[in-house]
Amino acid sequence: MKTKLRRDSNARLIGTAVGSLTLDDMKAAAQAASDLEEVPREILWDLRDATFSLTAEQIRHLAEHLKSTSRIPVGSKMAFVVTGDLQFGLVRMFEALRSEPGLEIRVFREWSEADDWISGPRV
Repeated sequence: MKTKLRRDSNARLIGTAVGSLTLDDMKAAAQAASDLEEVPREILWDLRDATFSLTAEQIRHLAEHLKSTSRIPVGSKMAFVVTGDLQFGLVRMFEALRSEPGLEIRVFREWSEADDWISGPRV
């Protein structure tokens, strides 16, 4: 698996993953984003070229791990873009488990929809 982080022209963090993702890969990518000197309030994860098949327990573990280690600021938005049904369902589970005040998470199948949402108003 290969993960790349970059900032776009709007200073949003774009995380791109290619290949097979494991639980450890996901934890490492999230940690790399959290370790940035200035963690952005808008993060888009492009998982369209990635595959992953985690168990419900692994998704729970990831959500709990990130709740205790993440430095994402209050008022942040995080979007995930996936293509497959399994990935969509797993990220929806993560969305529900990782949910907390001050952090909005959504999963999308189209990049343009994720881009529109993350650029829109915060709830």
